[in-house]
Amino acid sequence: MEMTLSTAYFNLNEDYENLILSNRTYPLTIIHPSPQACGFYGAGRLLGHVPSLYVHNAHEFMLRTTFPSTSKKAPVRMMEYERPGWTFHSKGIWAERKDRKLAATVIGSSNYGA
Repeated sequence: MEMTLSTAYFNLNEDYENLILSNRTYPLTIIHPSPQACGFYGAGRLLGHVPSLYVHNAHEFMLRTTFPSTSKKAPVRMMEYERPGWTFHSKGIWAERKDRKLAATVIGSSNYGA
C-alpha cells in the first residue's frame, strides 16, 4: 500500500503527526505548496510570513521522521508543488494497493490542523 497526503497548509495536529510517525508501515508522500505557490505569498505584514512558517513546520516534521533512527519504518517523502503564477490548494488522502488493484480516496476541506 502507498499513501499520499496533500495539504495547502502544512500544520498537522498532534494526533495526525503521532499517527504518521508511529505507524509507518507503508510509504507516505506528502504534497504541499512551495512558498511561491502559497496563497499568502507576497502578502503584506504578518500574513507575508505564513509561507515561511509552513516550510518550517515541514522541515521540523521531516526531522522527526528521521531522528531517532527509524530505519525499520517506511519512508516519508515530502514534495513541494510549484508552478509559476499558480497557487496550490489541494487537500486529500489517497491510498493505493497495486497488487489488489484497490484504491481509496478521501477528499475534503480538512487542513489536517487543529
